[in-house]
Amino acid sequence: VLTRDVDASRTAAWNNGAGFAPIGDRNDDDPSLCFNGWFDGQGHVIRNLVINRPEAHMVGLFGSLGQSAVVVNLGLEGGSVTGNYYVGALVGENWSESVAGCYANMTVLGVSRVGGLVGINRGVMDLCYAAGPVSGDYYVGGLAGRNYEGVIQESYAAGKVTGITETGGLVGETVEGEVVASFWDMDESGLVVSGGGQGLSGAEMKSPDAFMRAGWDFTELWAMISGRTRPYLR
Repeated sequence: VLTRDVDASRTAAWNNGAGFAPIGDRNDDDPSLCFNGWFDGQGHVIRNLVINRPEAHMVGLFGSLGQSAVVVNLGLEGGSVTGNYYVGALVGENWSESVAGCYANMTVLGVSRVGGLVGINRGVMDLCYAAGPVSGDYYVGGLAGRNYEGVIQESYAAGKVTGITETGGLVGETVEGEVVASFWDMDESGLVVSGGGQGLSGAEMKSPDAFMRAGWDFTELWAMISGRTRPYLR
């Protein structure tokens, strides 16, 4: 568990400028190297995290989450994550049972499978959002770069998204996966296309109407100030 907010500014100077070393790594010889535990951020925030590994794959706070992993209730604000393939602020490669109640507002840069929160999703994402700028070449999305046999539900993206092909406001591409009750900000992203989800204008993103029609819970889970903020987690 995370017991308090963390200022991670010092990570910019770690490992000769490569920054923080992602938690969990998967390779074909030993998939047990994924993070397979339970991590609860308890509503706390990690600020100004820096990961600068442009040649590396599976880059994020967590490099790779295994099938039994659970990561919940965590925010990431400020800082930047840079990698090659499978790059996201929270996790590069998600196979997990659950990523829920998590958000990121930071810069994410990569080449392929690049997302504001998750690079490639092969597990379950629920009650999540990303609002920082995302840039890559292909399979680039505001929330997830690629949703491959995964599930994304009740989530949104609201950051600028830049890519060459297979680029979307919420998801770059979905293959044999599901995107349910999820949205992206067309004005902020600069995109009217996505591999799933519903596009809303900037004004619509600050109104509860579309979210409530999709079944979002603004009593226990979400909150917003109508006309002023997008939804945020209680």
